[in-house]
Amino acid sequence: MYWLIGIIFQFVYLLYSVIISIRFKNIEPYKSKSNASYSTHVSVVIAYRNESANLPQLIDGLKKQTYPTQHFECILIDDHSTDESHSMVQKAIESNWQNLSLPDDRLGKKAAINYGILTAKGKLIITTDADCILNPLWIESMVQYYEQYKPAMIVGPVQLLANNTIGYLQQIEFLALMAITGATTSSKPLMCNAANLAFEKEAYMQCEQNLNRTASGDDTFLMLAIKYKLHTNIVFIKNKHAIVKTNACNNWQTLKQQRIRWAAKTKYYTHRYIYLFGLGILASNLFMAIAISFCMVSPIYCSLIILIKLLADGIIVQSSNQFFKQQIKLHHFLMVYAIYPFYSIYIYYRARKNKFVWRNRNWINQ
Repeated sequence: MYWLIGIIFQFVYLLYSVIISIRFKNIEPYKSKSNASYSTHVSVVIAYRNESANLPQLIDGLKKQTYPTQHFECILIDDHSTDESHSMVQKAIESNWQNLSLPDDRLGKKAAINYGILTAKGKLIITTDADCILNPLWIESMVQYYEQYKPAMIVGPVQLLANNTIGYLQQIEFLALMAITGATTSSKPLMCNAANLAFEKEAYMQCEQNLNRTASGDDTFLMLAIKYKLHTNIVFIKNKHAIVKTNACNNWQTLKQQRIRWAAKTKYYTHRYIYLFGLGILASNLFMAIAISFCMVSPIYCSLIILIKLLADGIIVQSSNQFFKQQIKLHHFLMVYAIYPFYSIYIYYRARKNKFVWRNRNWINQ
């Protein structure tokens, strides 16, 4: 009976994967125009803490932006760095840049982003992370889309770069997350990433009180508030110039703490469909982990569960990678496919304790 339930559930997961894949593929790619004129004043808001290793590439990316300088400002907020990050930004500062220090009574990325947005003069806020690599047409592509369609929020694509086994696991996982993000954003949004996000300042100010409940979620809680409090339009931009790249965590400890931080915010979600989605993914991985563990006991049923999930995951990853065009090797996918169920169950278990370490700080979600 158990194996029959597992097989049926994985078939449901396969159907869901097909739907996600179709929806992501059906998102019309947005083609940026050359020599466009602009009227939107933009504030790029970036929080940083101890990012001296990554700031040079971020600064270089910001300086190479093609969007007219008179129409945008860069606001970088130092979240109490203990290295030379602040001085690095100060030395590189341009006429349209601000290098702010977060007050002593506030800490964390969410507080830093809020501090920067309150200072911002732009109508459109665009956020990214200090460890990101930016395309020169990044701002221009986001603003073109905004001026044409006027959404309250634009969710941008994020691509992970990897060079080791831990990185390949994240890279493949992130392709699946991007497919789900793009496929659900306009209808029932599930997730977004502050590494590439644009939204109207007015919308943020109307939703600000909904954002101060946890150390994480500055992006997702804002997205949900804009969608369900303001009832305005949220879109995913499918444009190669709008892709923001970032390096995957290069060791297990860093990855573990990052994923625990992400998962720990789930108890604050108030929308039932998000819980159902999370439980569905967890159940699929649980059936998969059991099937792998007991494949010698019931080889036929376990093999069927394993193969169905392999097909489902492959469909999602492939649909996303048609856009991102990353070099995914089959043995890396199979390795991730075998490891991921155990990894996700472990992260779920650890996240229930609501404790994690991030940027050399101990956090507890109340």
